[in-house]
Amino acid sequence: MCIRDRYITDDGFALGLAYFLKILGLNNKFDSLHWFEEVHSKLSSERKELKKNLEGIAKGKNSIEDLDMGNQISLRRIEMLATEFETFNYCFNGARILFREE
Repeated sequence: MCIRDRYITDDGFALGLAYFLKILGLNNKFDSLHWFEEVHSKLSSERKELKKNLEGIAKGKNSIEDLDMGNQISLRRIEMLATEFETFNYCFNGARILFREE
């Protein structure tokens, strides 16, 4: 059984946020923030920077073992944040469908 491909999420926050945005009529203003796109962009740029640092360490420019380990831990943290954020994005968009008017 592969546990890495399974994610547990508490969609109560996503559901509550979608509900309040609908009640207050702020869906369009929230969409105008492009919050999900900005967070994705920020995480991608951090990931690229860390990978670049790791490649520099691998080429021998910086042979400090602690720096390599720190960068690897930071890269794993960013990847976990990206996965968690993506899961939240799916839950939030699913919750918004519940409150959509047709």
